[in-house]
Amino acid sequence: MQEERGTRTIENRSSRRLAGAVLGASLIVIVDQLAKIAVRRMLPTGDSIPIVGGVLSLSHVENSGVAFGLGDGFSLMLSAVGLLCLAILVALLKERILDSRTGLIGLSLLGGGAAGNLVDRLSKGTVTDYIDVGFWPVFNVADICISCGVVLLVLFYVRDFASREEAV
Repeated sequence: MQEERGTRTIENRSSRRLAGAVLGASLIVIVDQLAKIAVRRMLPTGDSIPIVGGVLSLSHVENSGVAFGLGDGFSLMLSAVGLLCLAILVALLKERILDSRTGLIGLSLLGGGAAGNLVDRLSKGTVTDYIDVGFWPVFNVADICISCGVVLLVLFYVRDFASREEAV
């Protein structure tokens, strides 16, 4: 009886953590889409508004590539492959990710960012980018989340791998 109760407690905690990650990813999609809608309504494609001198501008770019304009023509296929890889990662590391704040936040950021850009690709065929720092290709909130999520998942994986090596 006690063991069954303990198992249910762990399952409930894991379910709550997973629900939190899904909620986080959903909020990222909402913020990302609202920002893209605002840019598309306020700024014609190709136009730019300086925000901070020559350092930061709001620029409306429609990106038909995968990331930073690369992979033009293959974006939908590469997006599908990316989502498949994310699903495989989650399936393989599910239990350990659910026990790790770093892993959950990384998963939420990566999933939310990928979903935000996928909404654009499926609805318009391109992704709206708008953050222009001058020395880097124009990007958006989803791209930031994807990049940060990948970094956090790599950190999670490295720490998880190191802890398993120490246990051996």
